[in-house]
Order: sequence, then C-alpha cells, then structure tokens
Amino acid sequence: MRDLELMIQQIFDTSSRAKDRCPNRELDEVRTTLHRVTSWVLNQPKILASSQYDRTVVRRELKAYYLGQIRSIFESSSLAASRKGAASQPKHPQETYHKWAHTTSADHVAGLIAFPFFCCLLNPNDEVQDCFPGAEAKYLAHDLSLHLASLCRMENDIGSIERDRREHNLNSIDCGA
Repeated sequence: MRDLELMIQQIFDTSSRAKDRCPNRELDEVRTTLHRVTSWVLNQPKILASSQYDRTVVRRELKAYYLGQIRSIFESSSLAASRKGAASQPKHPQETYHKWAHTTSADHVAGLIAFPFFCCLLNPNDEVQDCFPGAEAKYLAHDLSLHLASLCRMENDIGSIERDRREHNLNSIDCGA
C-alpha cells in the first residue's frame, strides 16, 4: 500500500519527472495510466482557464480520490480476510457511520472531484475568478460537495449490498450496524 501511496504523491509532485519509472512493471503500468488520467483532467481547457484556487481544489480532490481508492482496496482486502469463516457482519466500527460517510468514504467516491470539476466547467473563459468567491461561499460549496459525496456513497452501497457481501467488499451499509 505504501508503494501505491508514494506513487500517487509522485504523480502530483510537480518537481518529480513524469517519465520516472517504477521498478515493478505492474506498478509502472498503473503509474503511467494514472499519470495520463491526471494530465487529461488537469489539462482540460476549462480547468486551465479557471482560477488558481479552483484548479488547486480539482488537483487536491483528484489526489484524495486516488488515495481513497487505494485505502478502499486495502479495507476490502482486510475485511475479506477477517470474514473467512466468520459471520457476514463486520466487527463494531471504530467511528460513527456519519463520521465515516463524511470522511473516509467520501474520499473514494468521485463526488468530491466531480463537483469542483463541474464548477470549473461553469466558469466563463473570459473571466478568471473563483467559482465561489469569498470564504463563506467556499465553505458552503465544500460542505455541499461533501454531502453529495456521502449521498453518492450511500446510494452506491445500497445498490450493491449483496454483491459486496458476496465479494467481501466493504459496504457503508454494513458500517452503520
């Protein structure tokens, strides 16, 4: 997991060279693909024409999304290992469902990246200004984005309860028990 997290850090580190290769061939293929996707997102004309603040939010949330995906993979692997021969319900969660849905799980759904990306698409090219000017507007926009991400997580998990249990994947519905 640490290798994957380091790879994500390097993709977003502007001082690292894009052509650096990973010693592991499979990791190198993943790094190449993620670098291409990242470049595609961050180099969209509407993103480039947006304010520095809005570009930074897109970049930050894309990085958090990648890292959240990695955590989700390892959480599901850990859950699968703990469920071998055990009941289908996971152990009592360490945090409340509300906190988990608004923090850990919100990072590994695309809602937190989709919202700022969409906001950049709304910004006219002839005006380089923040989509949400002022601290209060930024706070409310981020809060809305977080609620939308949590809603996406819950809706997705409601629709995949049986599959996730069958495949031993972490499902937020199980965490609320």
